[in-house]
Amino acid sequence: MFIENNKLNKTKYNCPNVMIYFGSLRISGIIFCFYQKKSLSMAFLQNQVFLPLKFFFCTMTTATPPFWMSFFRSSFGLALISGLLLAFSWYLFLFIFVGFVPLLWAEARAATTAKKCWRLRWLGWVYLAMVIWNTGATWWIVNASPFGVVFAVLVNAWLMTLPFWFYSLTKQYINPTYGLFGWVLYWVSYEYLHLDWDLSWPWLQLGNVFAPVPWLVQWYEITGVLGGAIWVLLANIFILGALVTKNRRYGYAFAFWLILPALGSYLRYVTYTQQGSPVEVVVVQPNIDPYTEKFIGSTQHIPADQQVARFLALAASKATFNTRLVAFPEVALTEFVHEPTATMQTSIAQLNQFVQQNPQTALLIGATTYLNYPNAQKATVTARFTQDLGYFDVFNSAIFLQANQAPLFYHKSKLTPGVEIMPFATALKFMNDYMLDFGGMSGSLGTQEERTVLKTNTQLQVAPVICYESVYGDFVGRYSRKQAQLICIITNDAWWGNTPGHRQHFQYARLRAIENRKDVLRSANTGISGFINQRGDILQKSQYWTQDCLRATLQANDQLTFYARYGDYLGRLSLFVAVALFLTGWVRYKVGGVKKGLSLPR
Repeated sequence: MFIENNKLNKTKYNCPNVMIYFGSLRISGIIFCFYQKKSLSMAFLQNQVFLPLKFFFCTMTTATPPFWMSFFRSSFGLALISGLLLAFSWYLFLFIFVGFVPLLWAEARAATTAKKCWRLRWLGWVYLAMVIWNTGATWWIVNASPFGVVFAVLVNAWLMTLPFWFYSLTKQYINPTYGLFGWVLYWVSYEYLHLDWDLSWPWLQLGNVFAPVPWLVQWYEITGVLGGAIWVLLANIFILGALVTKNRRYGYAFAFWLILPALGSYLRYVTYTQQGSPVEVVVVQPNIDPYTEKFIGSTQHIPADQQVARFLALAASKATFNTRLVAFPEVALTEFVHEPTATMQTSIAQLNQFVQQNPQTALLIGATTYLNYPNAQKATVTARFTQDLGYFDVFNSAIFLQANQAPLFYHKSKLTPGVEIMPFATALKFMNDYMLDFGGMSGSLGTQEERTVLKTNTQLQVAPVICYESVYGDFVGRYSRKQAQLICIITNDAWWGNTPGHRQHFQYARLRAIENRKDVLRSANTGISGFINQRGDILQKSQYWTQDCLRATLQANDQLTFYARYGDYLGRLSLFVAVALFLTGWVRYKVGGVKKGLSLPR
């Protein structure tokens, strides 16, 4: 135990506001343990989470802390604690409600000093905390590429530092209250803008932290994950206010802000009923090692026709006359498929034989495909050139096969930076040869502008989502706006090994189910494959690194949620208000001068 219970309970650091805060967290912990019904007991939360955090925050605010606590009150100590709390949040979500407080406390203290360049030094500590957070939550990228994890961590941490910079400037330009309000707007704007550019990496969006506890965020059907970010940021602000002002109002505000959304979500969770008509589907997990078995040149390479035979044997073991869709993983086919002549290729012919024998069943399978362009003028910015093929684009594709129908193709359009796309390809096209190779197909790949909803002969409308695309809420929501009834995710998470990476990726699919109120079927090469209902509950799932095939009856629902209809409206609104706030503050600063210090309403 971090510290003995009786010693802590008798200490002079039992601040009333912090007591209210941890009382609220404790209630959430009780609900969490009751819901999970797992080994994570209330005793564990009490002894290893609540009491140490309570001790830390009470000691941080006292005038005469113990000598050993002086480290934690230093800027480095506060940055370290904040980074660790944020990183641990991806393993136990409760930490997220306090993760930013040490950094904000450090800024409040630094702003009252007369030290030169205090803001620059504080931003350095913020950057350190963001590096620790990114490293602790996404270290598993190193299994695929050591350089990739360094690039992802350093760049993403720098981007995360920007909202803190604007927050500090807004405090200076206007006042501390507007600064904290602006921090929420700047962070939400950062997350929104980070969704749609060449360096997009939204894995650590704050709202994603609640993926393992979908009963807590049923209101994502209205707000999406950006609503979760606002929930987290305001909770941290209320705690900061309680620590700085010693006013119980902030503690009570935090209690209500934490409990009321959670309670409303739980009521929605227990009263929600599945919508739509039943449909039987199958997902296949072939468990082919991408490093040693999948591709030509591997040490234990499995020939392409034998891989396809394995897929079909697994599918046949579970498919019935009522099965309407069978899903295979991302890049399941190793042949380089020319789209106009796809039916002439051996693997496609094998698959077509299956659908001709089962005309009621459609197949969705991942492959690498390509299209030719007649000349350089018609080629896209991602097009390649060789003497034998001329100008052509390569795609990470989903191929849709049905009896007596030509194949349909969907091209993955949210590409992993540095893996499937060279950022800012127009300016850096010469760098294509140096693309990293982890998480999927290497090289700059082509995309498509619109989402393609695939319609079966039985009128089932499917949203094909490939791997990394499932992390993007509004992107998946665009399928719902085109009347998709099911979300089908195909992926290959074996590149990361048996790490938190593939587990986090699977959990994020639960958020897409809630946002769209659509059932999800997920086919992964090595796991986790499974089914998720419209509440975000896991109906079935496979084990990692096992060969498996699963069948379930899902509900095909074409109704639109508020979020699916309007997308990331919170991001657009936050961006507009943030720009207006910052410009207003800048003008006031130029006219009226500087206002220093942290002084929240008491």
